[in-house]
Amino acid sequence: MISCAAAVVHAQTDEPEETLAPQSQWLSASPDAPQIAFFWSGHLRARLSARIPFIGGLQESGFSMALLPLIELQNQDGSDQALPNENWRGRLSLQGAWTWGDDPAAPRFSLGGAIEHESDHATARSDAPDVSLQLNDVALLGAVQIPKPRLMTRLDMQGVTYVISCTDIQTACRDFAGSTSFGGIVDLMLDAGGAAPVKGKWYLFGSVHGAGIVPNGDMIRELRTSLNFGVWSRSRLGMWQFYALGFFGNEVGIDRGNTVTQGGVGVRWVP
Repeated sequence: MISCAAAVVHAQTDEPEETLAPQSQWLSASPDAPQIAFFWSGHLRARLSARIPFIGGLQESGFSMALLPLIELQNQDGSDQALPNENWRGRLSLQGAWTWGDDPAAPRFSLGGAIEHESDHATARSDAPDVSLQLNDVALLGAVQIPKPRLMTRLDMQGVTYVISCTDIQTACRDFAGSTSFGGIVDLMLDAGGAAPVKGKWYLFGSVHGAGIVPNGDMIRELRTSLNFGVWSRSRLGMWQFYALGFFGNEVGIDRGNTVTQGGVGVRWVP
């Protein structure tokens, strides 16, 4: 009886660990990242976002194409609401890219483009501004992923041209009118899971997001930086992230004209 139990325990501990493809692309601190999130940063926020692939995948070489829908709900600072519902923004991005590199444990490079639309609103209430903001843009996308056994580094960059866009709430942004401008986005992700993380284990990660828009006409000047630091793990129920955050600069959404400095905490999930 004892020898049989010992044999079973030995067999269990000798099972090979299930390794994963690098997960760093899901750890972005960007407010537009494809994650399902619930977090506090000045006020409660909830984000439902996803990456829906049509062709290929992020860890596959060759051409890939995906649709990235997003909706985010948030409250005003000082709100007494239990759930985020006072403001919302909707975003849709169609992205295509070519990736060089067949081995996820070797450096990989991507180059592509995107067509994107965002609309920012307040929900119907007595104190809500009767306006909406909109962004329409074409973006050039570039990414590099550098794997090490215990550290994965991923850098994503975007050059953005905005057309028929309006982010100045004072102009009311009506009748689908707007201005042309330019901007840029940089995302850096550091993932202690490395090139071959193990399913079920927890890993540290850190990420930083920076973005800016050049002011012109109905487009106001924007600068923002978002920092995330936390842990992640992937199980049969998907990828879980618990993190602390810091946010500096222009808000996103209907309050994007406001400049804030905020800290917070949150939880994110990726299928």
